[in-house]
Amino acid sequence: MGQSLLFTEQTSLLSLPVLNKIEPLHKLLRLWGIVIAGNVVGGCLFAALMIGLGLNMQLFSVSDIDAYAEHILGFRWWVIFGSAILAGWMMGVTAWLVTSARDTLSRIVLVTLISGSIGFLGLHHSIVGNIEILSALLYGNTVSLARYLLFLAMILVGNTVGGVVFVAVIKNRTFLFDIAKAKEETAKDKPNEGNNINSRINTRRPY
Repeated sequence: MGQSLLFTEQTSLLSLPVLNKIEPLHKLLRLWGIVIAGNVVGGCLFAALMIGLGLNMQLFSVSDIDAYAEHILGFRWWVIFGSAILAGWMMGVTAWLVTSARDTLSRIVLVTLISGSIGFLGLHHSIVGNIEILSALLYGNTVSLARYLLFLAMILVGNTVGGVVFVAVIKNRTFLFDIAKAKEETAKDKPNEGNNINSRINTRRPY
């Protein structure tokens, strides 16, 4: 709604033109790379500044940061991956529903319900999770760089699978219907435009 770009929001809608060979794959990968880099860098800056500020204001301690990171990392890899797929699926659904919603209030309710559910359920999200684990890497004692990078790569792949497979593929038929409908409406408008031009020419001809 704020016209910002979140990676998991881009997985479903933007993959549909590629799946239907309307746009090339390299353009999608390029956009994903830019958005992921921006999201990760933004999250790193937020973690470095805000978490550091919170520590100095004694809002929480280093042990709290480590405990929170271990709460996120303390699962088997397949559990984290499956959780990331579910989070990617829910964010893909959010993007689809927000695009379909007609008014601002409906969009606010949809975003609050779905994104709030991701946080309430503790699902693994590549951007939010990046902030949480990077905070422990920067200020804690339990997260190493290798562990952080492995976690980030795993949930990025999981979020992408959730968005593309469970949303884009399922919604593909709807997308094709919308494209066909748009082409049909365009085809109907063209003869009308030609008739309007001809009528304008005829009205301007001297008799």
